[in-house]
Amino acid sequence: MTAKTEIYADTLKEVYCFAAGHLAASLSKFLNQKIRIDLPQVWFRMPEKLVFLDEESKEPMLAISSEIGPEKKGRILHLLPQKSAKVLLGTVFGRKISKLEEMEESALLEIGNILSASIVSSIANFMGETISIKQPYFNVAPPPSIISQVLSEQERIINSHLFCSVKTFINTESSNEVSFVSLFFPFFDIVGDIWKKLTIKILYEGKRKKIT
Repeated sequence: MTAKTEIYADTLKEVYCFAAGHLAASLSKFLNQKIRIDLPQVWFRMPEKLVFLDEESKEPMLAISSEIGPEKKGRILHLLPQKSAKVLLGTVFGRKISKLEEMEESALLEIGNILSASIVSSIANFMGETISIKQPYFNVAPPPSIISQVLSEQERIINSHLFCSVKTFINTESSNEVSFVSLFFPFFDIVGDIWKKLTIKILYEGKRKKIT
């Protein structure tokens, strides 16, 4: 990794740290549970082993997907094992969940919408931009295939691979810790846009000081 690439990764990691913190705060308020997060990671390609997931990463997982745009396009994925989804929903409904039916699926989509909206609003505030988000949807599939599809879409748009990951842990009332991973795929040069805005701001502040 070159020095410029390291600076690029550090900038994106800093942005996603703010977003992950916003995600944790929103989820804690919604569930009234303690939330903790790992430090975000930045990836320039999909690793051979999905180290940001648990060992069951090759097994089908539940993926909640949110598309952002059209101002700044991208995608957000929340990946969690089906077992963890049932434990999480048990916390929401206050009862044991044996299978996912329409009500449970709607609740999961609402949770996914809260998580994605938290990430997007934090990134938008950081950039000083307006970023919209569409209603989430979900499917069940092995994570490698899900991530590969998004990376293929990203490559078609910006001709490169780049995404962030963060793992979130929820301490439920049943003492079962639930974890899931949130992935952010920008389909635009997010760091380049941030650097450009910072440069303009520095130049503007410098001119204003000379005038005063």
